Amino acid sequence: MTPIIKWAVIGLLMVAIILPILGQQTAQDAQAKDVDSWIRDLADPIPDVRVMAAENLGQLGDLRAVGPLIQALEDEDYLVRSKAAFALGKLNDTRAVDPLILALTDVHWEVRANVTMAFYWLNDTRAVDPLIQTLKDEDSSVRWGAAEALGELKDTRAVDPLIQILKDEDSSFVRWGAAVALRKLNDTRAAGPLIQALKDEHPWVRSNAANALGKLDDTRAVGPLMQALKDNDSRVRSQAADALGEIKDPKAIDPLTQLLNDKNEEKSVQDSAAEALKKLGKPVTQTAK
Repeated sequence: MTPIIKWAVIGLLMVAIILPILGQQTAQDAQAKDVDSWIRDLADPIPDVRVMAAENLGQLGDLRAVGPLIQALEDEDYLVRSKAAFALGKLNDTRAVDPLILALTDVHWEVRANVTMAFYWLNDTRAVDPLIQTLKDEDSSVRWGAAEALGELKDTRAVDPLIQILKDEDSSFVRWGAAVALRKLNDTRAAGPLIQALKDEHPWVRSNAANALGKLDDTRAVGPLMQALKDNDSRVRSQAADALGEIKDPKAIDPLTQLLNDKNEEKSVQDSAAEALKKLGKPVTQTAK
């Protein structure tokens, strides 16, 4: 599979996490046939029919589909297995946990990636240790998905393994996922590594590291975050300002004021600086551009 196609699939996984179930039209289409009909289609000899059945059963939300979808995790077609894993996550039934754990070792990366997304929704701590092992998967999209799921599970067993992949050499996407997950876990063990991540080559990683440091409220981050106010990416500068507002160290007042009054600065960054100063007890009228 080409990198373009692969990252397109990953993008779809991200949309599924960020947005609620996408619109109502898909669910309405699925309801055009009853659940029993879709379940029967899981045994159809045509793979595309089975793929559509698995996808629609996930949209319908009827728990009668759990058993048949678990069986579909063993389908000979990887797309069927992938859609079945995704659907089981949406159905959010704990009967699927053990079969999905087994599916984390599927031969196809897309199946394993969708299994990690299923655990993002299932939120069952039985998956923590298997997902930690999955952080070592050869495929970056699977490692990213495992990081996202562990962030949702919020089990502190994942802190040290997530710190390790915050240094993933192959994928900034994985490092970004680790930073997001560590923000959700909010464990002070991550402070030092997240400070180092403020120097990452990719702005997504730096901005999410800044965001995580703000939630940690650790004064060790104040100096590095003040340096991040000079980052060449506006998202990083904005997140650094937000973080300094959360930590509320008065040393940040002067650099935040300079940022606010920089006539060349983007408005979104100035707004973050103004809000941070307000939290520090120093509301400032923004200089007009």
